[in-house]
Amino acid sequence: MSELSAGATVALIARREITERTRERAFKISTGITLLIVVGAILAIKIFGGGPTTYDVGVGPGQQAVAQAMVAQAKQTDVKIDLTQLPDAAAAKDRLDGGDLDLALVDGKLVVKKDLNSELESLATFASQQVQAQQTLGDVGVDGATIGKALSPAPPAVETLQKVDPDRDTRQAVAFIAVILLYGQLISYGITVANGVVEEKSTRVVEILLATVRPRRLLAGKVLGVGAIGLAQLLLIAAVGVGTGLATGTFSLGAGVLGIIVQVLVWFVLGFTFYAVLYAAGGATVSRQEDLPNATNLLTFLVVGSFFAAVYASNAAGSTVTTVLSYVPPFSALVMPIRYAAGDSAWWEVLLSMGLLIIVTGALLSLAARIYENAVLQTGAPTGWRKALTGTSA
Repeated sequence: MSELSAGATVALIARREITERTRERAFKISTGITLLIVVGAILAIKIFGGGPTTYDVGVGPGQQAVAQAMVAQAKQTDVKIDLTQLPDAAAAKDRLDGGDLDLALVDGKLVVKKDLNSELESLATFASQQVQAQQTLGDVGVDGATIGKALSPAPPAVETLQKVDPDRDTRQAVAFIAVILLYGQLISYGITVANGVVEEKSTRVVEILLATVRPRRLLAGKVLGVGAIGLAQLLLIAAVGVGTGLATGTFSLGAGVLGIIVQVLVWFVLGFTFYAVLYAAGGATVSRQEDLPNATNLLTFLVVGSFFAAVYASNAAGSTVTTVLSYVPPFSALVMPIRYAAGDSAWWEVLLSMGLLIIVTGALLSLAARIYENAVLQTGAPTGWRKALTGTSA
């Protein structure tokens, strides 16, 4: 019987990984939980994000002019005033105590239950002063047109030096959620590769496999199979997320959301390849699951550090630190999507950053494969890195 080609061997191993992993109960549960979290996050953006702030204001007898002035002033800001007519001060107190009102205008006073919101106080104070000034000017014979012109002057013209991007906030929100998912996929599936290597090593299954399969082909098939599962899961999450966003009107694909999602999927492929081969190499150096954290803690710190770099970038997308990290592998996988969503990088910069990660990953592939090859059949105590690299004792 002739030996299978390299491609057929890798595909066979990858198919085995896909079949085994997708049958696991933990995989199905984690997928369901992640989908619920994504849908919940998008609904939260829809419910709590955007839209004007609304205040409920009660209007007592004789306070209609002040209330209308507040409404007019609020229209110039991102605030909405809902007015409720009140018969007297007692009704105002009852409605405030019941939490139905944020403020009541009664007998020329601003009445609140406890603390007066500073924004609401500014609107009410300005409106009251405007009404008082109007009454004073009217009492001395100034005509209504002149009063209106004096108290409501035309606002100054606004000149914007940089083009305003109305979709930036939406892109950044979607990108941040996507990066959180990307981080979770990278660390969980990287550890999955390492666990798989240790499991096969501790049960001696790897010895049977390596009797017919070359080590590098086994490594390639394992990485390809686990990566395919992770990518498929991420595609499912993206599809559900986009569908929920479109159905609820939270965002539209025209806002640049599709570009962010496509970019994150590509970053997963590149980032997973980077981490997976190193996690596999780390897993090959130990024979017990309890020894695995010590063998891979540096990689885990690296992916966690990349996530914190992305969190920093979400608050300082245009900073020098963010710009530098968006090109440095493997930080770039999590930082560049945030920077691109903020409009601080062009497509050519994204491609350059991806290219740098591909180059670094290519350089590490041979090193990781050598470690895997030399250590995967070593049992007992953890294999030292020098021995794993050279195949000889330290």
